[in-house]
Amino acid sequence: MRDDLGSTGPTTHTVRRGATARTRALALTAALAPALLVAACSSGGPATEGGRTPDDGGASGATDGSVIVAPTEEEACATAKEEGQTEVSYRSATDADQFQQETAGFREKYPWMKVTFTNMTPIDSVQNVLAQVQTGHALDVDANDLDPVNARTIFEAGAAQSVDWSGSGVQEDTLMTLSGVSTFRSTRNPMGIGYSTERYTADDLPDTWEELVDPAYAGKVSYDPRATFLAGLALAWGKDKTLDWYGRFLDVDAAVANLGISSSLQAAASGELPISTTATASEVAQMQEAGVPIAIKYLDVVPTQETYEVLYKDAPHPDAALCFLAWFGSTDGGLAALEKVEHRPTGAEPEGLPVGAQLVFASTGEDLDLLTDVAQSMVELQPAS
Repeated sequence: MRDDLGSTGPTTHTVRRGATARTRALALTAALAPALLVAACSSGGPATEGGRTPDDGGASGATDGSVIVAPTEEEACATAKEEGQTEVSYRSATDADQFQQETAGFREKYPWMKVTFTNMTPIDSVQNVLAQVQTGHALDVDANDLDPVNARTIFEAGAAQSVDWSGSGVQEDTLMTLSGVSTFRSTRNPMGIGYSTERYTADDLPDTWEELVDPAYAGKVSYDPRATFLAGLALAWGKDKTLDWYGRFLDVDAAVANLGISSSLQAAASGELPISTTATASEVAQMQEAGVPIAIKYLDVVPTQETYEVLYKDAPHPDAALCFLAWFGSTDGGLAALEKVEHRPTGAEPEGLPVGAQLVFASTGEDLDLLTDVAQSMVELQPAS
């Protein structure tokens, strides 16, 4: 299945049988999007294509003036070596030790290539890149993984290179386009409710978000005050229904604010706040592996967190970046490593969703605007701290 983020309206998928494939998490920073979008518009306005050809110094996979047609991993890496590009600079919010584990296969396969990694949050990376673009300084990064909101900011600033990855070996069901820029999705991480397995079984808990609004859960449920997790329900319900539900949830459940995935899941596992609405599949799996008594249950609507791989225009090592990203996006390369190290798979349909569940994810810029708008409105509904 190919996701076309140039399509109209939010994407939903109803699970009819046990879905298979992979996903990975990176927190959506929707609440910070407006300021970033202003910065993007001031630096370059709408996204433009303007890709580079081999003759003008860009990556040698380019075949026209609008988009790079990515070669295969083997071709890209051979070209990078021939061109003397033996280093690639990559940024991610991933822990540095985990990144080293995830890219061990690449370094073993291409020992002559140095991977320079910088741990940096998406918003910090975007601000850094835009500052370099605006001041005319040479970029010091080749590629980045970004959540959809921050990726769109870079795309609309004209700072990303559009790449046609079809035929390159990148997993086909991850290919997508947003704001006129083609790239691939490295993660799709489903969200649900996390719960203490010492207090509950899955059958004890609601099957729908509406059933979660129940006095029986009063004082037992946590939510992230940034609201970016629950805002995803609007992709299935629309703004009005989502805000109506959220107001009743806060009131009836006497829900307790708890900032961050790890904090809320630790509180759930300890029994302090035994139900978390800030649960992602990957984080729960990592905690389970460490012996924490936590599990996740997906309800009738399953929002997701996604990560896109971004190749920057004017990257200092474009051929090396194509080499690395082609490996990173391959089923047997980076995607398998993400699943093994962080339990963050990437396929179009995550495993374990209940029959009839509605999987939702942003598929247009309008969807991202909706998420930002709803998250901000949710914050306004929250009780004063």
